[in-house]
Amino acid sequence: MPDPSNNSHYGRKRECERACTVNAARARSFTLASLPASISIVKRAVFDRVLVALCSRSKTARLTVARGVVSSFTFAFLPAGFLLGLLVCAAPFQTFAQRIAVLTPDAAIQSATFAERLSENLESRMRVIDAGVAASAFNSLNIENAFNLTTESAKRIGTVIGCDHYVIVKAATARRTSSARPMYFEAYAAIYLVNGRTGLLEHWLLESKHGDSASDAEKLLMDAAANIAAAIESKTKAAKLSGEPTAEFTIFDPDSKTMRPAMPYKRIKPDYTQTAYLYDVAATVDAEVTIDERGNITRLDIVRWAGYGLDEAVTEAIRKMNWRPGERSGKPLPMRVLLRYNFTKLEKE
Repeated sequence: MPDPSNNSHYGRKRECERACTVNAARARSFTLASLPASISIVKRAVFDRVLVALCSRSKTARLTVARGVVSSFTFAFLPAGFLLGLLVCAAPFQTFAQRIAVLTPDAAIQSATFAERLSENLESRMRVIDAGVAASAFNSLNIENAFNLTTESAKRIGTVIGCDHYVIVKAATARRTSSARPMYFEAYAAIYLVNGRTGLLEHWLLESKHGDSASDAEKLLMDAAANIAAAIESKTKAAKLSGEPTAEFTIFDPDSKTMRPAMPYKRIKPDYTQTAYLYDVAATVDAEVTIDERGNITRLDIVRWAGYGLDEAVTEAIRKMNWRPGERSGKPLPMRVLLRYNFTKLEKE
């Protein structure tokens, strides 16, 4: 058995192993400022691993080193531009990776034109799904009224399109009159930002522009697409892609003889908003409310939304109510109830 201390082969092997360890450590601690030098260090680490493998007389050692060579080789020969791109894109990746679709269920030319401009402004911020692909997927569901969806229907749309969020657009131009302005034109776009995972309406906004002519108002509306895209990006950053966990509660069984539902002591009727009145909106808003054993509202979800301020009107009315808790055999218990509000168009005077 040869003495390793007197063997030049073992001496070269130990020297190569030390160099490999040092250069590999340097490669793992590279920074953006020293990117070119760091790539060079990584390549040197690969070279050192090869030397160790060649110097080793043990087959197992050669295989172990070879595995390290493969992993280092992959990193070492990546182009510097690709590495730099990864570093620059790392921070905004979470938002940019979210997939979004823009839909125009009314199939109006003005809606489609505005949706195209909005998509162009979203493309630099998020991953926008092709309009034709999204429309085909949406149409396959035969949705009756896409502007007044339940959360279950909204989730099905998100699933079939394969997106995290989607935007429903309705744009039109109307001639208006007022006491201050005898005649003018309003170009408007109603924007529904829907969470494709939960079906909840994340944000609703109405962008309205006025002009002396229809073309003037429509141009102003098109110019507002960039700001709307920025608002959508901001809302998607804050959105939760999965629903919050719910506490345990009981669902009222109307056939039960021992159960009494949670009920308000006095019902409050939500307002039909001025915005809904101006745009002739007829819609249904459903709210699921969880009432604890003390009669407090612990959770309120709008499970069928409408926009135009009607969802907020329903939420405000429900929270103003004082509630009697649900009971089973005379014992109070947490209960979840469904409240439905139908809003119909009011005749304009």
